Order: sequence, then C-alpha cells, then structure tokens
Amino acid sequence: MKKIIVLAVSASVLFLSGCTKQEDPKEIGTKICKALQVMDFTELKKYTDEESTKEIDAGQKKLEEAKTQIAALPAEQRDSIQKVFDGQMAMVKQKMADINCTNITVQDGSDKESKVVLIDGKPTKLKLIENKWKLTK
Repeated sequence: MKKIIVLAVSASVLFLSGCTKQEDPKEIGTKICKALQVMDFTELKKYTDEESTKEIDAGQKKLEEAKTQIAALPAEQRDSIQKVFDGQMAMVKQKMADINCTNITVQDGSDKESKVVLIDGKPTKLKLIENKWKLTK
C-alpha cells in the first residue's frame, strides 16, 4: 500500500511539473521591456538566446573595464572624465526608463517558431527555443 501511495504522489508531481504554462510572446516582450527599463541585465538574460546573452555579457564587461580605467586615472583627470561618464550613463538610463511597455504587439515571424514583438514600436525578434520564447538576433 505504501508503494502505491508513493507511486501515485510521484506520478502526480511529474504530471503537474510537465503542465507548466508556456508564456506567450507578448508576456515575454513585456518582461524584456521591463528589464530594459531598469537596466536589469540579469533578468533580461533569462529571456535571451545564447548569442544575445554573450553580447549582453560583453557589454557589461566593457562597462566594468571603462569604470576600472577611469578609477586608475590620476585624480585631476579622473574627476572630469568621471563626470562625463556619469552624464552619459544618466542619459542612457533615462532613455531606457522612457521605453513604453504598455503597447506591446506581436506579429508572426517567418515560421511557427519565430515572432516579432514590437516594443515601443521597435521590432524585437523572439524564437521558440526549448519550448520558451527567447530574444534573438
């Protein structure tokens, strides 16, 4: 009897874990948009394919290298360059914060496994990879 209960519980867990709802492209587009608004690249990478993730990582690495280079400058240079850098980063953050995430539309792609999501009017390609919609080039 104990084996039957264990098997029934195990079967139920397996069945329920296999029944997770696939998010639709519009939901993924909204999540991508919200991650971009706050420049949350860790969150963004949850919705990107491998190649896009590598590009995000490379961009983050370059940003960190720039910060390191600025910090290594002599104080008289560092302060003025840091102000310019901070000003540029503030402009980027503002531009990202201004992205409109309320009007996201989905268009069919070239096949069943691709979609084009318009985020703030700009086309973003999604591809179905391992049953999940991912941002791709």
